[in-house]
Amino acid sequence: MIFHKKTERVAPYGYKWTDQGLVSDPYRSKVIALIFSLAGAGVTSDEIDYLLRRYDVPKLTEEREIDFEQLKGEMLELIQAWRLESGSRPIEIN
Repeated sequence: MIFHKKTERVAPYGYKWTDQGLVSDPYRSKVIALIFSLAGAGVTSDEIDYLLRRYDVPKLTEEREIDFEQLKGEMLELIQAWRLESGSRPIEIN
């Protein structure tokens, strides 16, 4: 006889399950917007992965006030400094 564990529905990052169904998670939606904004500025996926870990973005919570524009600026400045130091192509900072 095979027993199956009850599977929990897993929502895509940026969403959450509620009694009303799948709805946007306001905090995680900001994280997604940050990721796409960094990518749009020319930051590579490896650099984005590093930045999210360096700034502990996956561990941040809704309760902690985060200025995502300031965080994005700090991240872009760090990547720009690395690229200039290494002689790589600089990113577009608007």
